[in-house]
Amino acid sequence: MVCATGAFVASDTIAKFLLDTYSIPQIIWARYTAHFLVIVLLMTRFLPGAVLTTNLPLQLYRSGFLLLATVFFFAALSQIKLATASAIMFTAPLIVTTLSWPFLREQVDRNRWFGVIIGFIGALIIIQPGGAHWDPAMIWAALGATMYAFYQISTRALNQTDRPVTTVFYTSLLGVAVMPFVVPFFWQTPEWTAAILMGMTGLVSGFAHYSIIRAFQFAPASVITPFGYTSLLWAIIFGIVVFAELPTVETLIGAAIIVGSGIFIAHVERKRRRINSS
Repeated sequence: MVCATGAFVASDTIAKFLLDTYSIPQIIWARYTAHFLVIVLLMTRFLPGAVLTTNLPLQLYRSGFLLLATVFFFAALSQIKLATASAIMFTAPLIVTTLSWPFLREQVDRNRWFGVIIGFIGALIIIQPGGAHWDPAMIWAALGATMYAFYQISTRALNQTDRPVTTVFYTSLLGVAVMPFVVPFFWQTPEWTAAILMGMTGLVSGFAHYSIIRAFQFAPASVITPFGYTSLLWAIIFGIVVFAELPTVETLIGAAIIVGSGIFIAHVERKRRRINSS
């Protein structure tokens, strides 16, 4: 899981580096194409069975949510620090908790609502609307977190009907289908080094998804999920090393609050499931 989070941030770091020269659609197209090829190669023994789904509309919605999350997040990355954008994306689990009742009919007790409220306070500390470090691009990151939350909710719903390999197959399908019609309007012929980096964004992202699948094969979700928060540490390291970006004190404080609230909610959820199972 730690390797997966590091790989995701590495992919985002490459994308942020390329965004100084190339357009968002072109980088997303390259990322999705390479990612899809990696997934297909890794899943060869599951094909063509993995294509069969009992809920095609929801699979496509889920794929669309991830595409929108990527668009919004890259829009944010092009203008704000890597650590700041990553910290705001951490609000996605909080949004999932907030929306789990209307969309999944899951009961949310007051302890989890408390964690959600505290987490959003942490997000406000980072964003500071109208404050000294406020940047309108933070709204893109917030929209990205919202779309990623819907992506996670869709994943939960599909876990009840489709096999994991099927859901993994459809993850990048919509992006692969849509972006070739968009990218010609933004195309800029890349140098060979940039072309390699564009491909690397998808290859590294594909490796990250594969690492998550392997992680969940070795240990339960309650053990693995908290390690996902190490991505903030990766974002800080990559931000300093690659872009010489030092995170603000507000970003560090807000991120710590968001991570703390996320771990608290996960702990409450784990206790609830243990009680229900007993």
